[in-house]
Amino acid sequence: YDLMQSIVQAYEHEKRVSKCLDFDDLLIETLYLFKHNQEFKQQFQRQVRHILVDEYQDTNVVQHELIKQMTLDASGSFAIDSLCVVGDEDQSIYSWRGATVSNILHFKRDFPATSTITIEQNYRSAQPILDAANHVIMNNPDRNPKRLWSTKSGHNRIKIIS
Repeated sequence: YDLMQSIVQAYEHEKRVSKCLDFDDLLIETLYLFKHNQEFKQQFQRQVRHILVDEYQDTNVVQHELIKQMTLDASGSFAIDSLCVVGDEDQSIYSWRGATVSNILHFKRDFPATSTITIEQNYRSAQPILDAANHVIMNNPDRNPKRLWSTKSGHNRIKIIS
């Protein structure tokens, strides 16, 4: 513990001395700017009218809050023309680095004026693979319901070996 703490302190000191920011700092400092500088926030919202975020299921709490700050005014209404996020809670794989699938699961709560479009057709996989995937993911209670399907047929795609 003491070794790790001294490494972190040395790292943070070197960043300050070098006047550098790492990825987390960029997010946190930008979020701070949006929250504490209304003139900056309003100017940003006048200039940036459309925002697209891909892989939203892999965003963390700070990234989600940053998107809220970038798109919503003080009353919680949209201050820009459009926000489009793309994601699939069944494909969330980065919880080990701080991503939280609840950002996409509760997206409608934080952005009530949005619409959800569910794309269930899969163009890559054959139906037997999707049947197996549907069977596995249906056991997850924390998801939006969907049924994946494909026009691709296939045989002997899955083999069970014990």
